[in-house]
Amino acid sequence: QRNSFQQGGQRWLPILEKAANEDKLRVSEGNGIPLKVVRCTVDAFLQPSASDSEAEMEQKALFRTIQQIHSDNLVPFFVAEANVPKTAMRCLLDMGLISQEAPGVSVRHAAIAHRRRRDCHRFFFESIQDSLKSGRLFTVAFEDDDEACSLLQEEYSDWATRQSKGVPQKPLHEDWKLSHFFFPTAFPEIVFQPVLFNCQNWARTFLPEAAPPTSGPLSLPEVAPVAAAAGGVSREQSKENPPVAEAAGATKAQETEETKRIKELLETASAGVNGNVVGQTGHFFEAEEDDLKAAKLEIRPFLRPAVLSFGRIPCSLGDEEVKLALSNRFSAHVPLHRTVVVILGRAPEASEMLN
Repeated sequence: QRNSFQQGGQRWLPILEKAANEDKLRVSEGNGIPLKVVRCTVDAFLQPSASDSEAEMEQKALFRTIQQIHSDNLVPFFVAEANVPKTAMRCLLDMGLISQEAPGVSVRHAAIAHRRRRDCHRFFFESIQDSLKSGRLFTVAFEDDDEACSLLQEEYSDWATRQSKGVPQKPLHEDWKLSHFFFPTAFPEIVFQPVLFNCQNWARTFLPEAAPPTSGPLSLPEVAPVAAAAGGVSREQSKENPPVAEAAGATKAQETEETKRIKELLETASAGVNGNVVGQTGHFFEAEEDDLKAAKLEIRPFLRPAVLSFGRIPCSLGDEEVKLALSNRFSAHVPLHRTVVVILGRAPEASEMLN
């Protein structure tokens, strides 16, 4: 049989099915990866007096952190400290990493739809599709502050801009577990393995099929008309209709120049990749979209998943205490072993000024 190998007892085991099941188990059961904590400052987006250069620097630092987490085949889990006046969602919106029109999925809204026997999977499918088209984050948001934990029936469109206060005390609801919403064609478990999701081209599940390329009839260079009187080609006609050999040479030179430009772009973008590595490297090719289009290279959609919490954590917690607090609160609802906690906080100087 194709894509199968034979075990003892003449039993055939499909390799692709076995690999897919292992990917699911890696998300649902874990693989021993310890939870990590990363801290990022968002002061420039909280102070009206901050300069554009400071805001740009913080934005780029956070984006590099997200890129590194995704390249490690993990997913960032955003949570804000108690001294930050904005939620993690609001911070990411202000930084432009999340679209105001398509902010992601509210797990609370999805749970309401699931409980009312409506299509809860469309929230995830449409959000992943919007993320692939726009290039922004695909966020799974837990409205886990005490106010939202009491809103079990209300649905409203501006949930992403809602403010929350303080450190939450109420427990998360049982029907907010992400395991209730995993679905192969809407919210597959492999989303929590972004390298595999993107390398295996799962984007084709969420995007409409591109129209096949159209090509016109084969055209040959026009032959210059022969001058009736002189029996040759005039100077003007020769300029307008160059000989076939010259036209072919010009085309070849143009193709050589384009090939050289593409090669230089790929070499620059792949700097740092070990040439001896076989398979998926998780490397992010650094190149501007305009350069890729100018080089006529195909741009493939890329998913950048993220999880975030509306609740806050106390400012005084160390990394180990943060791990313990989030594990106690989210371990049953989120595959934390596939995430890296990203704490959005203030610089020590700003915190001292507030105190």
